[in-house]
Amino acid sequence: MSEENTAESNGSRSFQERVFARFDAVDNRLNVMDTRIEKLEMHEYDTKPIWEQALAAILETRAELNSGLTEVRSSLTETNSGLTEVRSGLAEVKIGLSNLRTDMETGFASVRDDMESGFTSVRNDVEHEGRKIARKLDALAESWLDLKADQRYLDRRLAALEERTNQN
Repeated sequence: MSEENTAESNGSRSFQERVFARFDAVDNRLNVMDTRIEKLEMHEYDTKPIWEQALAAILETRAELNSGLTEVRSSLTETNSGLTEVRSGLAEVKIGLSNLRTDMETGFASVRDDMESGFTSVRNDVEHEGRKIARKLDALAESWLDLKADQRYLDRRLAALEERTNQN
């Protein structure tokens, strides 16, 4: 159960691909848990009411996890959209800077003042977008930690239930 499917996080994959790979790993772990639960249900011991309660709790937790994953994916989509806007804005700034450099080379002294004000505006925009992205990443990390804690809790509960089943 401790196998890490995303351990190969090399620099060639994007952040979004790595995050979705982690989600796939969570889904795989949930599928393994479902398989284990199905195997235990086939025994149908005297603990059936306990299993029904445990299964209901697990299904509820899984629904909550899926809801959380949906929210995280939505947040990633918004972040990606924001990054696209920043890239587009930076491309426009790059074109503007190229034009300013050409004007400076031809001798327009006033272009330097315009370029400095453009840099300030771009810097403010980039800093603002960077802070916005940092807040989203912070929220994503917090959600991820919550999901990981819930997953560990469920793993412990499932192991305890399996141990009780094996003792009977």
